[in-house]
Amino acid sequence: MRWIFNVKDPGSRLMHWRLKLGEYDFEVVHEADKLDTNADALSRMYVITRAQQRELTASNVAEQESAGEDKIDPSTEEIPVILKGNQRAPFTGHPGSQRLYQKLKMEYYWEDMGGDVEDYVAV
Repeated sequence: MRWIFNVKDPGSRLMHWRLKLGEYDFEVVHEADKLDTNADALSRMYVITRAQQRELTASNVAEQESAGEDKIDPSTEEIPVILKGNQRAPFTGHPGSQRLYQKLKMEYYWEDMGGDVEDYVAV
């Protein structure tokens, strides 16, 4: 910060910032890195976030999927409508039971969902 005010031949951008900073009454004080805890916390914020993201392991995801958390649990009458709504486009082949199941399990969960999808595709 002190450098801005001590440059012998400042360019136009540097002069602009010099004038802007000159409008304020402030004092530049050097603080040792070890004492500057605010900057340390800010610089470590992203490390903490990445560590928190890693906590969501594959086992946690599998548990959530099997438990059906945050997914729609359709009634028995709605299941055929859902299966038909996610059916293939006209004049194209069906993607198969596995792909249909993978697509549906992102939004829905019901008991024996895999079996219902296989039965639907087989028909």
